Amino acid sequence: MNWTFKLISHDATRATRQAVLWPEKTLEQLAVPGDESALHIGVFVDEQHVGVVSLFFDAEGAQFRKLAILPVFQKSGAGTALLAACVLIASQKGAKKLWCNARQDALGFYTKLGFEVDPEVFAVSGLLCQKAFLRFPYLKILVKDVFIAGVQALGDSSRSLL
Repeated sequence: MNWTFKLISHDATRATRQAVLWPEKTLEQLAVPGDESALHIGVFVDEQHVGVVSLFFDAEGAQFRKLAILPVFQKSGAGTALLAACVLIASQKGAKKLWCNARQDALGFYTKLGFEVDPEVFAVSGLLCQKAFLRFPYLKILVKDVFIAGVQALGDSSRSLL
């Protein structure tokens, strides 16, 4: 499957966030504090917007939030490719780590890609979560082949994101 990646506006993230994460919320309710200053990356297949992730930077590193892939494209590698884009961008911008508040039902996805998981459990919007993170430079971590393949899959598309 050939993906293309584009930086998109925070408004362009909301329909995918709604379809995947919170179908019961309105588009206006899906705004996240700091959206205006974050980087939003869309993944497209044949010009169809199939997924999104938002990347927020602070002094400690980069947090990715609201990773959402349309159900028909889940398990296609699109989520891994979006994370690869986050790794490339965060490392280029000098982040010391990349992290997220991972839903417990998604921890296997992150650990498969080499993420470490903090043992503390907490709730976000009623969902049990744990912090999942990569420390940079990420190549020092034993990263699974699928993640490396995701980085390579970005190919020329990654240049337009950096």
